[in-house]
Amino acid sequence: MSATRRRLLKRLLEPTDRSGVDVAPHLVDSEQTVDVLFAATSDAVFSVELASGRVVQGNEHLEILTGFSLQDLLGEPVGLLTPEDVPDREAPLRLALLQQPGLHEEVAMARADGFTAITTVRVTHVETETGPVAVCTARDETERRMLKRELITKHVALLSAHQDLAARQREIGELSQRLAAASKQAMLAEIAAEVAHAMNNPLGALLSSLRMLKRMNDAVPEDQQKRHARLVERCEGLGNRMAKVVEDLRVTCRRGTSARDDKGCDLAAETRSALAILAHRIPDNVTVNHRVEEARARVPAHEINHAIVNLIGNALEAIGDEGEIHVACGGTAERAFVVVSDSGPGIEDELAERIFEPFFSTKSERRGTGVGLSMVRRMAMLHGGTVTVEPRGELGGATFRIEVPGDDRCTE
Repeated sequence: MSATRRRLLKRLLEPTDRSGVDVAPHLVDSEQTVDVLFAATSDAVFSVELASGRVVQGNEHLEILTGFSLQDLLGEPVGLLTPEDVPDREAPLRLALLQQPGLHEEVAMARADGFTAITTVRVTHVETETGPVAVCTARDETERRMLKRELITKHVALLSAHQDLAARQREIGELSQRLAAASKQAMLAEIAAEVAHAMNNPLGALLSSLRMLKRMNDAVPEDQQKRHARLVERCEGLGNRMAKVVEDLRVTCRRGTSARDDKGCDLAAETRSALAILAHRIPDNVTVNHRVEEARARVPAHEINHAIVNLIGNALEAIGDEGEIHVACGGTAERAFVVVSDSGPGIEDELAERIFEPFFSTKSERRGTGVGLSMVRRMAMLHGGTVTVEPRGELGGATFRIEVPGDDRCTE
């Protein structure tokens, strides 16, 4: 019993008040007073002799908490309230714990029905005539703890549901992007079909005219015949390549895939051809450095040629009238590559992923349609390759890299 409680009991049990009036007939004895105080609290209160470890006092709330009657508890060792199995994070109610005054949380107490009650126990040591006693106040936290665990479980479930919802939203977003891309691809295929149909007749007429000019080479002055023959042959070669592109467009629109060409191509020759095609577009103050190593690629020649022309043409537009462009090609039997770098302004990081989308362009409406890079990527993907971009490359501008399967056959 604390000093404050002893003083209160002493004051209550005095036979007279300060005025000298006898008040003893209106007072109860000390045992009754302790019973009243024990009954007034909603917590379980009990006391244990520290020497013997036996329970010497308790209130009715101790019966409610433990399920044991006071008749079963009083005089019995406190070990009766010690559970057999206690998790590591909980402290069992033992005599050693009661020898430590203070507040003890997560204390496990055994119940008569075999279950364990989780309590908060406050221990106070009191000196009595028979020796030191531990006066304990135990508050049942079992229900609160169960509610807390239930709340945590529901919170975890809610968090998991939120994560699942976020994942579904990401999936929906990705699906929307794929649907938008598919819609653009369908529109592109429709446009390509119209272009191929429109180009077919005039292209056929052009090739027919070139063949007639080739047969008329004898009518050209002798000193110009060789030059005339070379120009006609070059135009015919480019015309035939255009005819192949148109045919592939028609096949793509009908089947959804490009016509495969198992013959492969000379990647070095196609790179040189692309540089020659664009030679007339290179300004005087623009330097084009190229490192062309012999390599073969297992892709159609006209498709890789068109892709390289597209990348070099974009680089020329990016740097304007002055700057530098690097073109390199090479590879092994397993993988072939073409790299085009420029000294232009580069590409904003947030746009680096979008530039391959159909109809997306960083150029003005008059200068770009937004289909060139998408066709380059589509070509590479159809043949098992990739196209990547480095927004700020070695020259400060963008660097594009095409990688396609190599071809171990000799250059034709």
